[in-house]
This record gives sequence, structure tokens and C-alpha cells, in this order.
Amino acid sequence: MPGRNIVVIGDEDTVFGLGLIGLSGHAVANLEEARRALERAVADPMTALILLTENWSEAHPQAQTESDILVVNIPSQRPGKATVGLESQIERALGIHLEP
Repeated sequence: MPGRNIVVIGDEDTVFGLGLIGLSGHAVANLEEARRALERAVADPMTALILLTENWSEAHPQAQTESDILVVNIPSQRPGKATVGLESQIERALGIHLEP
């Protein structure tokens, strides 16, 4: 993904934490803010991957296929349901096994 961005959309702590490793993001406090942030990220031609915390996963309609941007749900600070690990989700999406 040279020259393309990974965008994080979620709670302030997640966005800040992943920002420490160089990822850009949008901290959101409600579903409407999450939808707007997701729309902006999808509209940006430099976006390649969106990491969306699972507490805002409703902001991303699963039927959305008009974009080649990969949207991956990542665990929230306070998950409300059992989560699948980020590594497993990326492996499933890419069809490869990631070695530690």
C-alpha cells in the first residue's frame, strides 16, 4: 500500500493509541459521527484500509461494495460481544497466514 493510508475510526483512546504508530484517525462519540467519518475516509482516494472499532460497526453497511477499500472491525475498549482478533480478520480478508 505504498502512498495509501490506513484510517482508524473509533473511540478517542483507540484513535490516539494507533496514532502513536503513525495511523491517522477520527475519534467519534456516536453512530452518526462514525458514519460521517467513514464516508469521508471512503471518499478519500488515498485511503486503502479502514480500521473501525466494533462498537461503531453499524456505521458500515456490509452490503457496501462500490469501493475497493477494505474495512476491518477491530475490538472496542469495551466490547459488547465476543470478538475475532484483528490478525484473524486480516488473514481471512487477505487469504494469507501472518507469521509473528
